[in-house]
Amino acid sequence: MFAPDGESAIVTYNRMRPDLVITDLVMPKMDGLRLIAELMAMNASVRIIAVSGKGPEQLERAKAAGALVALAKPFRRDAAGSRDRESPRGAGARGLGRLGAGPAPSPWPNVVA
Repeated sequence: MFAPDGESAIVTYNRMRPDLVITDLVMPKMDGLRLIAELMAMNASVRIIAVSGKGPEQLERAKAAGALVALAKPFRRDAAGSRDRESPRGAGARGLGRLGAGPAPSPWPNVVA
């Protein structure tokens, strides 16, 4: 699924109810921080990955709002597939490795986990 802005993302989420949402923090109509807060209010178990090129402060805010993982842009193409297969917040998130599963050291220099 794809949504061109934050408001459309809410509508699309309500219609599709995906297990995982990947969002940029800078979007028209509703920024990613507000989107994360609204998604978490609707479903506290939704898994959210936030991405941003705006710096570590925004990434930390995304984590505080409920994002499971926050990735700094630009990121390497191989970043999402190099960890073990243990899923965050339960089964079903293949390829995300141990993200959010505790204080494991991150081999990804641009991940706030």
